[in-house]
Amino acid sequence: ATKAVRKYGTVQMTGVYGGNYNAFPLGAFWVRNINLKMGQAPVIHFMPELFEKITNKEFDPKEIITHKIPLEEASYGY
Repeated sequence: ATKAVRKYGTVQMTGVYGGNYNAFPLGAFWVRNINLKMGQAPVIHFMPELFEKITNKEFDPKEIITHKIPLEEASYGY
């Protein structure tokens, strides 16, 4: 994200908390005065609506899938 945002820009991270990440490039954000905003997404509340849209073919999740990995490697992909 540091390469995709201009100096003094803002990066928004929304998702589900996944533990500690020691390799996060905090210094790269600091040096370029980049604003970092973050928050959790209440994804569990959207699941019934999403499942319904997929079932009714209103939404095709294949359009947003960028990577595929074997199920036994899912913990590494997440």
